[in-house]
Amino acid sequence: MEAGGIAAGSSCAQRLDPFSLPVRFAAADEAADERLRIVDLHRERVVLRRSVRGMRMTLNLPVNSFRGVAIRLLPDAEAFNARGTVLYARGNLEDALKDYSEAIRLQPEFAIAYYNRALISRQQERPVAAIADFRRYLDLGGAARHGETEKVRGMIRELQEKL
Repeated sequence: MEAGGIAAGSSCAQRLDPFSLPVRFAAADEAADERLRIVDLHRERVVLRRSVRGMRMTLNLPVNSFRGVAIRLLPDAEAFNARGTVLYARGNLEDALKDYSEAIRLQPEFAIAYYNRALISRQQERPVAAIADFRRYLDLGGAARHGETEKVRGMIRELQEKL
């Protein structure tokens, strides 16, 4: 599906955890009622919900054929993190990793981007990089804010055993 020239994006900072998908966020949509569309990002599909002149529409597309949300990337850490989440869900780990790294470069205190990058490093069996990012996530208080301190510490221990 093509966006038809309608720009849509997300200003929310999505935390990537493949086991917590689906992720839902609102995106700007100039043609929709209330100038808003809802995007549900699942592992295998994307569901778009919008309303135009009171008519409700739902599109359900496989992730690999979906190209309808364009995230306008300004030099903004949240935008790179959000696009990284979409890329990860599409299986594009290398580009997702680049976007998380760019989010961190732009905003070094952006805890969620460290967590997201750590998950990819863990999946790619790069334990040293994953441990470093999980530790930074803990140091920045991200795990405490999400009630995941013990979970993250457990992942670090698991990775340390592989060294």
